Amino acid sequence: YGSKSIEGLLCATYTNLGKTYFMSNMFERAVQSHNQCLSYDHRYIDALSSRGQAYIILGKYKEAATDFFQVLYMDSNRLFGNVVTGLARCLSADDNVIDGGWESLVQLLEADIPRQVESLQRAKELSDDSAAATIKHYADILKHMHHAMFQYHDIKTKNVAEAWKHLSKGNEYKMSTLAPFDEAFELDKVSRLTNVFTPGFWPAGMGSDTKTPIFIIGFVRSGSTLLERILDAHPLIVGTGEDSVFNGRLDSIRNDIIKASMAGQGEFLQTVKKLADDVVVDMIKRWEIIDANTNSEEDLSSE
Repeated sequence: YGSKSIEGLLCATYTNLGKTYFMSNMFERAVQSHNQCLSYDHRYIDALSSRGQAYIILGKYKEAATDFFQVLYMDSNRLFGNVVTGLARCLSADDNVIDGGWESLVQLLEADIPRQVESLQRAKELSDDSAAATIKHYADILKHMHHAMFQYHDIKTKNVAEAWKHLSKGNEYKMSTLAPFDEAFELDKVSRLTNVFTPGFWPAGMGSDTKTPIFIIGFVRSGSTLLERILDAHPLIVGTGEDSVFNGRLDSIRNDIIKASMAGQGEFLQTVKKLADDVVVDMIKRWEIIDANTNSEEDLSSE
């Protein structure tokens, strides 16, 4: 720390605080912390990247895209590969969040992917102790880049062959850095689970026919994402991932509920119902925007 300036230490502190708020689902406070950092250094890449991730959850795609695009042009070493897929998510929601739309990102990726492949190849030829970490770094970057290209062809060009090629290539880079699959270990885990969740584990009459969205809430690394993906595999269930209106409103929802709880049970119940109804309405609006954007691209491709 002796070599860092006071401003540098404050930037690092506010950025780490913002990340802590993000992991605690306090996204508005995360943005505020990153803003504090950027008030000292507007080019602090870690804060820009992290603020962009928080903006996505808040549904502020243009703000997120602006941060991500700025990072892409400042981060020459590609230390923040997730900004590529983050920008692709923004463009998937709205093609106009950056000047030039998808084409601006695609031009950058088409020029950068060959360079990253060369860097990965050079890293594989190293024999020192840092080789493994360097290989993982470049493989991770290429994974993000190919997955972004997959979204471009899947949503924008509707070119199934190109989309599949990039998705496969991205997954290939991802798998190249993972430890070999331990079949015996996984079979043992499955056996333990099946011994717990027997047919009589759940009481009769469990389940619901309502189409109101169900929110899966849990601590970090508790398995909530895995549960969402398992449910999403069912043909009658659609999982919308972690990009939810509920997450983006968590700060204000928490404050309103605490305030209402002090005013008596009647107002508390009314407040909870109104907050829930508002979240559902905004979820429908957000997905209608995304669906309309997707449908407009389909109409253009069919002309």
